[in-house]
Amino acid sequence: MAQRNYQRPPFHPYGYAATGATDLAFIRISKNASSSFVKSFSLGNWTHVSDLTEQKIYCALRDPVARFMSSIVETMMRARLHQDSRYFGDIVIDPAIYFEMQRLLNEERFAAFLDYVIQVIDLNGPFDAHHERQVRFLEDFAPRLSDIAFFDVVHADGVIHALLERYPGVKVDANRLRDGKRMVMQARGIRTAGRKLQTFVTERFLTDQPSPRHLIMPQRPGRRQPRFRSAEFNDRIVAFGDAVRSAVTSETRARIAALYAEDHDIYARVAGKTGFTQLTALS
Repeated sequence: MAQRNYQRPPFHPYGYAATGATDLAFIRISKNASSSFVKSFSLGNWTHVSDLTEQKIYCALRDPVARFMSSIVETMMRARLHQDSRYFGDIVIDPAIYFEMQRLLNEERFAAFLDYVIQVIDLNGPFDAHHERQVRFLEDFAPRLSDIAFFDVVHADGVIHALLERYPGVKVDANRLRDGKRMVMQARGIRTAGRKLQTFVTERFLTDQPSPRHLIMPQRPGRRQPRFRSAEFNDRIVAFGDAVRSAVTSETRARIAALYAEDHDIYARVAGKTGFTQLTALS
């Protein structure tokens, strides 16, 4: 397998915190309760760490193995061949990697598929923010780590409940701001009641060969692919996640833990503690 250094996906802000009308700021780490905080506290703006002033900064960390397993479905939903970068927002990987993943899934060799994904990340580095190392999201915050209230993601519900007493929750603005500029997407048909987006994605899903969803929904002879967001579609997504999780062995867990050793070190200082704890350094 050829070495390739994957870059930070452009549609996932690194070094940013979600902010709103209050002084609460939440560091965005994919698969670490980001959506829950954004929706609960109307954190509709993305603000770089260099622009944070008096905000109270919070951040959730997660067990690296659990986070990696949670990322598999979303990673595979976004995977595309690197020649086809027209579908904005998706990650792109080399054809040889893509088709090997597809072959293993077509053969329903889920354990081998999982081992192969781990191997790809080990050799090439993470290719999607959802399985990117948590420490990467904190690199830009290094000078301010002592200002951050960290907590275990398993306590997220309790933390949100406690914070809601101070920050009343309101519905988040769907059109978020980044560096003070609104991220307008109507040019791609996303803003029109969701219908144009669903039509666009469904058309790409049904006509493109291969599309990201063919990785987790291999074509069956004479069987039409389910519509995007349909009940059948959702059922097959859940079944895929269950099949991959059931294929995990103790050896696989050890390989994932080794791959995310840096994340484990920082998480270990937070895990099992109720509420907030502060960390002063990543090392």
